[in-house]
Amino acid sequence: DVYKRQLQNDATHVEGEWYIGMTQYRISINEDGETEGHYVVLFGVDDGEQMHFDNTNTGNQYQVYSTVFQCMREFASTRQVGGFVFEANDKGRQSLYRRFVQKFLPKWTLSDFGNVLVIEPPGEAGDSNPQ
Repeated sequence: DVYKRQLQNDATHVEGEWYIGMTQYRISINEDGETEGHYVVLFGVDDGEQMHFDNTNTGNQYQVYSTVFQCMREFASTRQVGGFVFEANDKGRQSLYRRFVQKFLPKWTLSDFGNVLVIEPPGEAGDSNPQ
C-alpha cells in the first residue's frame, strides 16, 4: 500500500511524501523560473535530512512513478500548467521517464532537450486538462 501526505501546497509549490513499505519518498513541484507556467518536478528517497535521487533497487519503480504522475495530474487539475520539467542525467533514467510517461500520461506530450525532459498536458495552450 502507498500512504501519501501533503506537506505544503501553495500557488507555486507543492510538496508531499509517501511510503512504500519502509521507504519514505518525497516529491517537490516548484515553479520553473525560466518558463512561465512550467514546474520543476523533483522526487526521491527522503532519509529525514535530504532527498536522494539514486536508484533504490527496491523493485518499486511502478509504484513510485505512478504516485509521481498522480501527484502531477492532481497539481495540473488545480492550476494552469504549461508543462512539467524533469532532469535526467543518464540515458537509462531518461528512457525510464519516457516509458512511464507513455504508460501513465499517454495523452501528454514529451519533449526531450538532452538532460531535460518537458511533459506538457494535452489540450489547447493554457488548457491543463489533466486527463
